[in-house]
Amino acid sequence: MLYSTYTQKSNHFIFNFYILIQFPVYFLIFYATFEERRMKFLVITATVVFLIYHFYNMIFREGLFIFSTPSYTLGSVLVIVCCLVYFFNLLSSESEINYFRIPMFWIATGLLFYFVGDTVYMSLLGYIVKNNLDTEGRFYGYIMFTLNFLLYGLTTFGFVSNHVWKKKI
Repeated sequence: MLYSTYTQKSNHFIFNFYILIQFPVYFLIFYATFEERRMKFLVITATVVFLIYHFYNMIFREGLFIFSTPSYTLGSVLVIVCCLVYFFNLLSSESEINYFRIPMFWIATGLLFYFVGDTVYMSLLGYIVKNNLDTEGRFYGYIMFTLNFLLYGLTTFGFVSNHVWKKKI
């Protein structure tokens, strides 16, 4: 925001580089979490598909200075799929699991809330802009504050979840 305020130029190239780092980091987290080779291969495939698609969009379709909404949407959908696969694996496990003590449960929950909410908003963004429903960006600000609070709050809780749920002696 500061870049575009002071230079009066688009800051979309910053976000295009940010999503180039953001989604592979999320995929790396899921890669480290999954134990089955098939799931790890799925995450590697998702990462490669995302990177190829994002570079294609930045170089040939939209350019560096236009926010790559299709790439962001693809990354979001792939993260949502990884979250759902993680939850499916967790729920189909035969062993007894205390979900509250699993940090990745909280991280995946935060990612799922964030990216479902953000994807829905981004999908409706054209309609919102066309009909002047959020000209000052307040609605977007409220949504993003709530989604970020959920994402980072649940992620933080995931980091402390082992300690919180331990029995005191």
